[in-house]
Amino acid sequence: MDKKSNASMICQSLWQHPMESRAALAKRLSIDKATITGETTTLIKKNIVMEMPTSVSVQTGRRPIPLMLNGKSGMVIGLAIQAGSYSVVVVNLNDEVLYSTTEKDEIDNTNLIPMVHRIYKEITGSPNLSLPPCLGLSIGVGGLVSSIDRSIDFSVPLKYSTKTRIIEPLARKLGIEVLVENNANCCAWLNLLPVNKGPSDFIFLMIEFNQVNVPHKKYGGIGIGLGIVVDGKLYHGAHSYAGEFRSAFCNGDDDFQLSLSRDDLSHLFDDHAVFERFCDELSRNIAMLANTMDIGCIYVGSDCEPQGREFCQTLEKAIGMGWPFPVEKRIPISYSSIGAYSVAIGAARQMYMHLFDNEMIPG
Repeated sequence: MDKKSNASMICQSLWQHPMESRAALAKRLSIDKATITGETTTLIKKNIVMEMPTSVSVQTGRRPIPLMLNGKSGMVIGLAIQAGSYSVVVVNLNDEVLYSTTEKDEIDNTNLIPMVHRIYKEITGSPNLSLPPCLGLSIGVGGLVSSIDRSIDFSVPLKYSTKTRIIEPLARKLGIEVLVENNANCCAWLNLLPVNKGPSDFIFLMIEFNQVNVPHKKYGGIGIGLGIVVDGKLYHGAHSYAGEFRSAFCNGDDDFQLSLSRDDLSHLFDDHAVFERFCDELSRNIAMLANTMDIGCIYVGSDCEPQGREFCQTLEKAIGMGWPFPVEKRIPISYSSIGAYSVAIGAARQMYMHLFDNEMIPG
């Protein structure tokens, strides 16, 4: 792709670093200030960028005027699909969640396109929401999603067992940009923006406890996935399947992610001894990976907060036990309390990066 336009670079920079002044933009983008001033003036006239009030300062002279993208100029929809339910968020250009809902309904390979179309029409056509123009829709789903062509190569929730492309038919149906991504990779986008000021190497561990109550036939138990970020970039791996998890303690020919049986997992919430076994096994696996990679931070997100936070305590101990050297090292563990909306918000953020990378903002 040719070099981005100045306007596109300014918009992307303000999305990643809101409240920057013209001078700060010029320095970050290595563009002379006169050009920045001219471009931002045009973007302000188009209502894509807006000037914000200056903060109180003891400095004398003219204070820098902070700039932000105008949240009323666009939004994207993030959709997270699980077995038996889905979650939707609407996120504007200022990264503000304008609307969210979780619904119990089955979306799979038999009805995906009409269901997504219905969700899109209900949101964009609602007179009660007064939303800005929709720029794109991004879907997060459990399964193997190719980072090369965005095909779904395999998915239990969607019941896809062969390589399938859904982007083109959905884009034609909706008339907007459409993306699909693995759900754990979507979660990693929650902490990928520079404004979060976190480490550039981290793991986002997604645990879907409620999947234990959803019958998957031969697949069973809790949904576990990892979004792996290295040097500030999502790591997809050689075959696009990085982050797919199966415990090193599994020794059967089933497709469970842990060595615990289906019967064990059915008692996860009412037998604490079973839950402790779950925490111990998963923690040992993640601790080995985190220590080996010397990761900077681990984010844990789940749909059941008490269980998720208890797991974090076990993981912290496992990481300490797995580091045998007399050199102090600490890997912080942070629990994300966004819950079921982690995938949907992350999917929306990924769509924004796609739009910026392809110069669709400003349109």
